[in-house]
Amino acid sequence: MIFLLWVYPPKAHAEYNNELAVLGAYYQYDEPQIRINAPQLGLDYRGQYTHPSGLGAFVNGRLVYGAAQYNGTGKLSSIPNFYGQAEGLAGWQWQTAIGSLTPMIGLGYRRLYYLANGLSDSGAASYSRTSSYLYLPSKLQWQITTNNGKIYEIMLGFNPLLAGRQESNLQDTIGYNGITRYDNVQNQQKHGWGLDASLAYKTGQWVVRPYWQYWNIGDSDINTTTYCATKNNQNQCETHLLYEPHNITNEVGILLGLRF
Repeated sequence: MIFLLWVYPPKAHAEYNNELAVLGAYYQYDEPQIRINAPQLGLDYRGQYTHPSGLGAFVNGRLVYGAAQYNGTGKLSSIPNFYGQAEGLAGWQWQTAIGSLTPMIGLGYRRLYYLANGLSDSGAASYSRTSSYLYLPSKLQWQITTNNGKIYEIMLGFNPLLAGRQESNLQDTIGYNGITRYDNVQNQQKHGWGLDASLAYKTGQWVVRPYWQYWNIGDSDINTTTYCATKNNQNQCETHLLYEPHNITNEVGILLGLRF
């Protein structure tokens, strides 16, 4: 075991690695009594620079779109659901007898748009939402390079949430079911974390990468909004206390792309 973990001298030259891939994935979001799922398509970019000393930088950007189905207070289909995600990390690469090991830490941002509108099959009014996460990605990359240049990679990540915000566009419900006013609301999320994992097989020009991404986000703070609706020919208003409940997101997919 001591031999296997022996650290080799640093590389003699800097390395630049870029990947641009298309992805197909399945997305599922769960909170109490609600499930949203969607098949997805997207683009993923990864860039990595490693200095001869071992010091390196890693960036990842992703754009994903899907047509979601809502299951909760009724069902609603073909909802535009898309997100963008970006990460920048710094790390240190060690060359060992079992490949290179690179721990990394940095900053990440994710923004998701869920553009529901209209009535579900039960007659409930729907509304669009925007979700934002600022988080601290911490990753470990393990790569093995064969004699003929092929690369096998495992990437594991832990992503503590630094700050989250949910924007609920409740004004989308105005005009349905007698609703005359429903003010938009924002909720702050302070507790949560994520995980991600991927396997990759790389040749000179190609890469294939199955991946998994997971979020576990706790209850948000509570905020107030004003709700008005016509009842018995009278416009009646009341104050609602709203929060974003604990929720879990899973995404499983595969990337196929070019290396350059």
